[in-house]
Order: sequence, then structure tokens, then C-alpha cells
Amino acid sequence: MTESPSARDRLALRLKSLRRDTWAGINVTQRQVADAFGASPPLVSSWENLRGRVIPPPERLVDYARFFATRRSLDGDTATLLDPNDLTEDEEDQRQKLAAELLALRTEAVGSHQPSDEGRAPSSFWRFAEGERVRISGSQLPPEDIGVPYANPWHPNYIRNLRNGDIDATIELYGHIRAENPAADVRYGTSLDLRSNKDLQNHVVLLGGGDVTFANVQRPATTFERFRRLLELPVHFEFISDGEPQFDMQAVVSVDSLGRPSFSGSHRKIFAPRWMPDESDPQARALTREGFPQLESDVALIARMPNPMNATVTVTICAGIFSRGTYGAARVFTDPTVREQNEKFVEDAFDPTNFWLLVTVPVFQGTDGSETLTPLLSTTAQVLMTSNDA
Repeated sequence: MTESPSARDRLALRLKSLRRDTWAGINVTQRQVADAFGASPPLVSSWENLRGRVIPPPERLVDYARFFATRRSLDGDTATLLDPNDLTEDEEDQRQKLAAELLALRTEAVGSHQPSDEGRAPSSFWRFAEGERVRISGSQLPPEDIGVPYANPWHPNYIRNLRNGDIDATIELYGHIRAENPAADVRYGTSLDLRSNKDLQNHVVLLGGGDVTFANVQRPATTFERFRRLLELPVHFEFISDGEPQFDMQAVVSVDSLGRPSFSGSHRKIFAPRWMPDESDPQARALTREGFPQLESDVALIARMPNPMNATVTVTICAGIFSRGTYGAARVFTDPTVREQNEKFVEDAFDPTNFWLLVTVPVFQGTDGSETLTPLLSTTAQVLMTSNDA
């Protein structure tokens, strides 16, 4: 006697049948469904897998209903979800019927099945909706700063990441985000890799802002600068006029006449890194080691806002004046020693989906080099200015 399929199996089988049987002669692929949903093919596969434990969230089943309510979802080069307002009356009727059917199947399945994310923390700054795409972008080093032939894509020993000015922060976040979002499509590169709408309309993580302007050199606006303007973010980094191009940089917050942050503000608040004093030479700008001035602390921007290219996902910025600040900003929500405290600080003080803050990133000077420390946001001295300041 054949065993009747479980409620979970009935939902999985129905999702598979929607792909294969909705339109005669057309077998919709898991890739097409994933592209339309902004998800990954492995995640779509997990929803159809009879041996799996992944039950789609309700909003994904509503997406299924919208997608399979109209053959027009396959028009164009890429499968897509039509705006509900663009559906015809018949298509809307079909959407509602499908949504009701799928949600009812899910209710049955959830009643007999435990969710797939047992044992995970209830929230995390780097947790995204199930199966979404995340693109991590480090700043692109200018050719004159690379100085090794292996950064040339034509060299037999080409090493792509030599061109990434924030590779430490990139590795830190890539591993953490993959661990937090095992079904997500997470990729990393530099700003040059974010070229198409398909990439820019995902969750975007921008690392570094020091490549916004190169001293005395006219360059096209970087990804950071384009997003900064689209987000109307009142914070930017700049070189100090007549300063040393490699080291004399500062963070600037545009403010209005009352000192409130404003993208169009005509006044400025300046925040500069601090250098280790050279006690043997009071006239020196900073203590030097092997010819390099030594940082005592950097200044970094941490921001998360709705993506102006796709309001259903986010743009997150971790950008220091120097790469040390960028790395420290990236560690704010990954460092296990302070992560939970920092997440609670943001949840209590801001809308976690729409905020920015400028922080100090301490740098500890050791005998064999310096180490970037992770800011603790509840330490008042380490938060310089925020989107809540008025």
C-alpha cells in the first residue's frame, strides 16, 4: 500500500507542478523562478525537495502566485514578477486563487513540520530574507597604488584580489554573511564588479570610501559616490587641500544652519583620524614606523538604508578613511565579543533598516605592528555623529 504524501510533500509537489504544468509546452526552470524572486536556484530546489526540511515563507508563496498567474512573467530576456497593479482582472483572480491554495498548503505543512532554522539566533544585522542575493564590494585600488605585476589580468599569475583595497574586510564579511545565510547567493569583488542593474538591485554591501576622490586626479564617480548621492547621505570623505595625498584625509558631514545632518546643508562638520604623537619630536605630525605615520584611531561610516535601485533590499556601507577604519566598521556586527551589544544599540536607537553613524575605530600599536580594534557603540566616545542628531 502506497503511503499518502505528507502535507510538506504536497506543498513541494505543487510548487514543482506549477513550474512544469502551468503553461502547456513550457517547462519553467528553477533558475527562472530564482531570477524572478531575487533568490538562488538551490533555495528554489530546496522548496521542491521531498527529502528537504525547508518550507517557503508566506511571502514567497505569494510571489509564486503572482508569477504563475500570468504567462507574461516570462516575457523579456529575464523572468520577472509583474507589478500587481499591472495584472489584468483574470490574472488577478488567478493570483488570488493560487495564493489561497499555496498558503493553505503551507499552514498544513507548518503544523506537521518544524522550521529549518532551529537553533539560530532570533536576529542578526547580517541576516537577510531567505535565499536573497548579496553583493559585497571592496574599493578598487588605482593602478598606480598596486605596484605588482600579478594585479594585471593578462599576467599568468594574475591575482584578482590584489586590486581590492578592502580585502581584509571583504573576507571578514563574506565568511560571516555566508554562515548567517546558507541558502543565499553571496558574491564579492570590487566596485568594478557592480556594473549591471542585476547586481545593483540585490542587497549591496559597500566597503571603503577612500576611493571617492583621488587627489588632483579626475576620475568617474565610484559606486560609493553614486550610492551616496542616491541615498542623499550627508557624509563623505575628502582629501585635505595641500595635504599629503596618502595620509591627509577627513570625514565631512554636511549640516544645516542648526547643525543637523542634511545632504543639502551648506555647513560642514569635520572629523579627522588621530595620529600617535611623537614624544621625541613635538614638531612632528605623528610618530613614524618605517617611514609611515602611526594611527591612533580612524573614522568610519556605518550605514544601512533601503536600496534606491530596489526598495525591497538594502545598501549597507562600512567605510573608513583608511582601510583600518573599514575593517573595524565591518567587524562591528561580526566580532563575537561585542556583536550582540552593538546590534542591541542599533535596535534601541535607530530604525535598523534606515540609519547611519560615524564612529571612531581604535588602533592598538604593538611591537610588531598595529591591530585594528572593534568599536563598541555603547561607548559614547566612539560614536561621533548619527542620523538621529538634531
